[in-house]
Amino acid sequence: MFNIQNSPNPSEIGQSQNFQLQAPCLTHQGQSITNFCKQSACLMPLCPWCIPSHMDYHKQKGQYGELVTVDQMHEETLELINTQLTNLNQAIQLLQQFKDSKTDAHGQLHTKLSNAKQRVQQIVDQFFEELLNELDQVTKTDRTNLDVELQQMERSLNLKIQEFQGIDQKLKTSQYLKQIIQLQTTNFLQQAQQQRIECEAFIEEVSKHTLDIQIDEQELYFLRIQLGQYASIKNAEYYKNQQIQPSSSIPKSTTYNHPYLTSEIQSAKVEQSPQKRLVQQFQQVGISNFTINLPDFYDSLCSQKYLHYFTDKSIFFQNLEWVQNPRWQEIRLNCQVPLKSSTARSQQGNIFVIGGYIGNQQSPQIFQLDLKQQTLIQTDKLQQPRHSSAAIFFQNKLYVLGGQNQSQDLNTIESIEFALNKSRTEIETRVNLPRMNYGGVNLSVCTFRQYIIKATPLELFDTKLLKWTQLNININRGVGMVAINNSNVLIFGNGQYQLLKMVDQQNLSFTTENLQNPPQIGQIQNGSLIHQGKIYAITNSCNFIIGTPEKWTL
Repeated sequence: MFNIQNSPNPSEIGQSQNFQLQAPCLTHQGQSITNFCKQSACLMPLCPWCIPSHMDYHKQKGQYGELVTVDQMHEETLELINTQLTNLNQAIQLLQQFKDSKTDAHGQLHTKLSNAKQRVQQIVDQFFEELLNELDQVTKTDRTNLDVELQQMERSLNLKIQEFQGIDQKLKTSQYLKQIIQLQTTNFLQQAQQQRIECEAFIEEVSKHTLDIQIDEQELYFLRIQLGQYASIKNAEYYKNQQIQPSSSIPKSTTYNHPYLTSEIQSAKVEQSPQKRLVQQFQQVGISNFTINLPDFYDSLCSQKYLHYFTDKSIFFQNLEWVQNPRWQEIRLNCQVPLKSSTARSQQGNIFVIGGYIGNQQSPQIFQLDLKQQTLIQTDKLQQPRHSSAAIFFQNKLYVLGGQNQSQDLNTIESIEFALNKSRTEIETRVNLPRMNYGGVNLSVCTFRQYIIKATPLELFDTKLLKWTQLNININRGVGMVAINNSNVLIFGNGQYQLLKMVDQQNLSFTTENLQNPPQIGQIQNGSLIHQGKIYAITNSCNFIIGTPEKWTL
């Protein structure tokens, strides 16, 4: 080991000051180290007697020894240390600046959200203030008109009362016989009875038009959906689903044997970089296990946080925010839902009903659900009437697959692109697409990357290249399918429970992996969703199911 003698205090050393290292040579007694061989694979301390033999050693290997003095080597090492210290201090400063910026960012984000809240409150306050002003104006007008009508009715009744009081007084005099004859021979009593009937009718009619305040709790729910469209937290899903992982250690890869270093020195352990850990966490895709690693389906709009299904004259909603106390909410419709029609939900939360039977006729109609009017509004027509088809939205395009025309199975697919408008949804373009290899009724469909996957049989449609690829994988009919990450599609229900795994994106190669403990559930309707790491779906018998890697709840 080096022995540094008479070393001055580091605080007394100037940048240009040198001091003499006194280190004995391990080879030649009485000699001190004066030089270093600077070759990276060598780094041998040398005394004057070591230099000739050491240079011969390199010469025999066809190398040239690079000699520097101990002082030079010492100064270079100090400069390296100072450079790295500077770099590390700069890193600390950058980290502190980033830490401060994150602290400031929280305040800024809080302010931004508070400002958004204030704007909503201002709009709400303005709305109710205008509504109150309107109520005051309408009430004033209504009260004025009503007061006139009431005064007239009251005056008429009072006059009739006075007449009856006068007749009552006359009946108590000697002229009572004359009054009796007059009452019995005229319609005076009938007029009084008719006036009472008119008064009751007047009260009933006025009551029908009495002002009232209509409160629709269902609209309040959809108002919350609109608020979700107005303000949401970007990238929140990653931080909510992220699991804290213990920092792993990476052993030093090489051990450098040097005669001037003791053999007892242990290999240093270097803690894994937080940046590398973060990158690894972002790159996790759960290739070999059941890991849900996608954000909520269309989460930025949050309109997709509900499931739905139709009956003949109703639509039922299941709000995923109420899963602690799940219940279906029914909305009765003012029209008949086409029999054997299919339904799809757009990225904006609009619900469409496609095809089916209207009466005894097959329908090519596409209807949009109008919740305010509680009815279906026609938007467009399919090129070919069909029932029992499969429908799904992908990037504002409605894809309608398969189904039947009369009793003939269809293998055609229609695509309709929607352009969003503030007031309504309009059909923009329609595209003729290549046929599926195999069609039929009640196909299972889902989206995955740029593809639409349908079963059975299992085929994959590239929405960019507009072509079908058949996968030689057996899938039962009536299964549920949902992409759970960027590599896997979960297939579940009707006796099937496995992962469809993409193993080669370039060649569109897939394989399947069977999962343990398949859930005992029947056939699944299209439109399964992911919300906060769980899968939500509806069976064909309209049962609501929740699925996680650990368990399924019916």
